[in-house]
Amino acid sequence: TDSGDLFSGGRTTGGPPARAGYYVGYLAAAEAGKTHTLQQLAAMPAEQVRPLIETSLRKLADCTV
Repeated sequence: TDSGDLFSGGRTTGGPPARAGYYVGYLAAAEAGKTHTLQQLAAMPAEQVRPLIETSLRKLADCTV
């Protein structure tokens, strides 16, 4: 199962669990939500959202979130 890959102490599939991207997306959105409301984020064009998400992903990669 997906949770088995997360809690088995090692990767059983050789990569991240299926649908792990949903969680990463949630974390990135939560970080963007610290400075913008949901309504603001929903109304933003992609060219404004992209830098917010890139910043969030960099913070996740650096473990600073």
